[in-house]
Amino acid sequence: MLTVSTDEICAAIKDGFMDTRSILEPAGALAIAGVKQWAAAANTRDQTYVAITSGANMNFDSLRFVSERADASETLLSVVIPERPGAFRQLIGRLEPRNVTEFSYRHAGPGADAAHIYISFQAAGAEDNASVIAALRADGCETLDLTANELAKDHARHLAGGRVTIEHERLYRFEFPE
Repeated sequence: MLTVSTDEICAAIKDGFMDTRSILEPAGALAIAGVKQWAAAANTRDQTYVAITSGANMNFDSLRFVSERADASETLLSVVIPERPGAFRQLIGRLEPRNVTEFSYRHAGPGADAAHIYISFQAAGAEDNASVIAALRADGCETLDLTANELAKDHARHLAGGRVTIEHERLYRFEFPE
């Protein structure tokens, strides 16, 4: 049995669309995601595989989510930078020439000397991702890779913005089955 991530399912929906111009529902794309994962793990090439797919049980809100999560090159980081002139430019300098796809900034609060950044960028691969993280850490930036963190990916854009005004702020996650 294989277990695939939400991102792998979204990538499979995109692959299905690119190959057939049909939009699959997530459950229908599950077989493609599984075959892709198995083929990569088995290191097979030039083989033909069959995946049974289904469905068009998809709405526009779901398509937006799929589109955002389908890109496997996307890396989400949490970075703490000093709140001083030039710190943002230094952060972006470590990411150039990569595409920055999402950016959220949060000042740590009155009197604080740090800013909390959630930033997504397109890495060329695992080595590229690791080199960016190493460079940021070498600059003294506290850096956390959130790429595999489902909670962060679902909610990161809502966690930042403006100054902190809530003392001891907490985030809770609840999932309710449909």
